[in-house]
Amino acid sequence: AFAPMAASTLWSIGLSLAGSVLACVLAWLVGDRLFRRPIRRILATIDSWRAGDETARTGLVADGSELASLGAAIDEYMDGIAAGKAAWTESEEHRQLMLREMNHRIKNLMANVQAIANQTFRDGAGPGSLRAFGQRLSSMAAAHDLLVSGNWQSADLEATRAAFHKLVDEAAGARWHAKSQTSDWTVGEVFEHLTW
Repeated sequence: AFAPMAASTLWSIGLSLAGSVLACVLAWLVGDRLFRRPIRRILATIDSWRAGDETARTGLVADGSELASLGAAIDEYMDGIAAGKAAWTESEEHRQLMLREMNHRIKNLMANVQAIANQTFRDGAGPGSLRAFGQRLSSMAAAHDLLVSGNWQSADLEATRAAFHKLVDEAAGARWHAKSQTSDWTVGEVFEHLTW
C-alpha cells in the first residue's frame, strides 16, 4: 500500500535533486557570464597595465550592467592616462628642443659678442674703443629685442634703423642705404649689420 507513495516520494526527491543540480549549474553558468568573466577581464587589464602594457583595455561596453559600466569607465580612465602621458612626452620633447635651440642661440650670441670685441679692439684698447664696444653691445641687445618682438622672423626697417643708427658710420652708410629699400630684414641680415 505504501509502495506507490514511496515511489512517488522517491520520484519527487529525484526531480527536486535534478532541479537543484540544474539550477546550480545554470546559476554557475549565468554567474560566470555575468560576473566572473567581466571581473576577470577587469583584473587582467589592470595586471597588464601594471606590467607596462598601456594599450590593454577591458573592451567592456556600458550596456546597463554595473560591471560593464565599471569596465567601460576603467577603459576611459586608462585612455585619459595614456593621453596625458603622450601629452607630457610631447611637452618634454618640445622643452628639450627649446633648450637645444636656446643653447644654440646663446652660442651664436657669444660668437657675435666675440666678433664685435675683435672688431672694436683690433687696433688697441682705448676709451673710445670701450665706448664703441658698449654702443655695439647695446645695439645688439636692441636688435635682439626687435627680433624677439618679430618672432625671430624679421624686423621692421625703421625700428632697425633707430637701433643701429649709432653704428652706421660714413663707410657703412652706403651699404645701409642700399639695403634700406626693403622693409623687413632676416635674422642674418640684422646680425650682419652688427659687425659693420
